[in-house]
Amino acid sequence: MLEKYKFSRRDALKKAGALSLGGSFAGLGLSNTAVIPAAAEDTPQEKWSKNDSDEIYNTWNVGLYHSSAVGWYGADWIGGGDGWGHDFRVSSTTSTRDTENDNIVPAVEEQSWWLTNGTTQNMYISVHDKKIGVHPKVSDSDDFDHTEFALAIAREAITRLSSLATFAFSAADIAAKYVVDPGADGSHAHDDIWAYNDLKADTSFFRWIKACTDSNDSVFDIGTECVGNYDLACDTNYTFTINGDYVPSEGTVSNLSSQRKTTTSMGTTLFRPKSGWLVEQIPYAKIAKRTKQLGLSEETRERHLNSVGKPMYFAHEAPLTLVQ
Repeated sequence: MLEKYKFSRRDALKKAGALSLGGSFAGLGLSNTAVIPAAAEDTPQEKWSKNDSDEIYNTWNVGLYHSSAVGWYGADWIGGGDGWGHDFRVSSTTSTRDTENDNIVPAVEEQSWWLTNGTTQNMYISVHDKKIGVHPKVSDSDDFDHTEFALAIAREAITRLSSLATFAFSAADIAAKYVVDPGADGSHAHDDIWAYNDLKADTSFFRWIKACTDSNDSVFDIGTECVGNYDLACDTNYTFTINGDYVPSEGTVSNLSSQRKTTTSMGTTLFRPKSGWLVEQIPYAKIAKRTKQLGLSEETRERHLNSVGKPMYFAHEAPLTLVQ
């Protein structure tokens, strides 16, 4: 089962005043309430959730219940062969319960996730260190120190699981229990597997991924899986496509008509260069403040600050589609 969420009018009104727009709204396809969120860590541009279950009815009567949520938090233009860096945050929750009375039955053996490159070999995948977490703890790790980044997506995963079974923790509880498990950088595919020495009843993880694409058409998969005792197994998979690329440049922005661009209260320029794209051009002097408002990582902020004098381009909309 699949659900896709978009901003509601209430969401937009809640963000009103965070970034007011001037100029033409009609040309950008925006209303005066459809403001760009200033704090992206708790409001992804798009989010999806799925669940799965596996039950055994015999002597044991045990059910394995699994859910996941994926949020897309926009993309920043990296260039230099890496193209756009799409920010995804992924969370998963798993519970094992007695199918007759919902009592806790420790039966989870391992949990895992993966991101695989479908059609383009120039995808670059990185997993942000210290913005990732796993529960229960598997190896010696530092404390998870960015709980605010996990809350929104963990909450979606827990909500999705609730249609199947209970989960022992709230989003705040599980975020507080996460410990950092090492990330990875510079690969064309990535996966993590957490195998437990003893059976668990409630498990979860959080990952903040940057998937870079620099081709017109890209296909890639984000998946989660859990395996339990009694040969129980569940998984969820998200196949994404990006159709149509855009390469930003200052000249392109200045040549756009007033119907396709507008100035924000932050002194940035919001524009639609082509169908499917809504991009914000951020002057170099505004990068430090604006990246913090958008909830972007320290790594992203520093990368753009190191390109002295150059503006940053951030996509609030891109031709990203979940196909299954």
